[in-house]
Amino acid sequence: MKRILVYLSPERQCSLFDLIVAYDAGADEVISYGSVRPEDVRDIVYGCCFTRHPRDLANTCIFIGGHSVETAERLAAGALAVLDGLPKELRVSIALDPNGAYTTASACVAKIGCSIKLEGARVVVLAGTGPVGSSVARLLAVEGARVAVGSRKIERARKVVSGLDSKLASAVLAGRPEEAEDAIKGADAVVSAGPPGIRLLSESAWRSVGSIKALADANAVPPYGIEGVGPRDDGASCGDAARYGALAVGGLKMKLHQRMILQMFEERGGFFNLERVYGLCRSSLAR
Repeated sequence: MKRILVYLSPERQCSLFDLIVAYDAGADEVISYGSVRPEDVRDIVYGCCFTRHPRDLANTCIFIGGHSVETAERLAAGALAVLDGLPKELRVSIALDPNGAYTTASACVAKIGCSIKLEGARVVVLAGTGPVGSSVARLLAVEGARVAVGSRKIERARKVVSGLDSKLASAVLAGRPEEAEDAIKGADAVVSAGPPGIRLLSESAWRSVGSIKALADANAVPPYGIEGVGPRDDGASCGDAARYGALAVGGLKMKLHQRMILQMFEERGGFFNLERVYGLCRSSLAR
């Protein structure tokens, strides 16, 4: 019985990265649907659930990608609503990882958690309003960290913060160098989640902050997001600060992505949202 992954994307084209990883993780066939709208989801889910005997449905799963976290979560909510109306033996597993944000964010937070206790820590997320940054902020809040979401536009940062615990999260301006320097004062850790090739924080700025114990950068294209953090750094110490670069974060992300897809096939009816993906990441590091 072939393992079939049904890939849904709200964009016209599906992510080549996700398709390749799906095959590497053990999918025999990937059936991709682009330009998927919420009203399309029901018939796609029915097509997955009613075409195989219930005992064979573990070999079918649905993966939701695309660039927008909000859109992917709407598609996932629609798919779950359809599955909730079906008997358990007719359900298939669903996972979402829009723009790779959930696996990348999980890897970032897990790496930082190797160096500091997250609960109660002050962590600044630079470029915290994009898919990865906002997902990092969500996970840090779950861990009980005091999260400062940085952005060039305070309104965008406030929008992210509005979805988090108001006692833990705050919005800060961090577009210009002097704003970023001010934002990281008193921080225990800093995460750079900006676009490729954009430097968000200078080495002199973070070195001048004596409280920083961990730095993580998701940008693999030079100039890197945090000056002084190399892409291969994997806990390398610089004074009291442990540094995690994009390739170290990305290596964990790739392993996590593959494990998630493998578990989708092994666990019928499972749902892999941001918190579940992070849980998989934490358990992987604990092994």
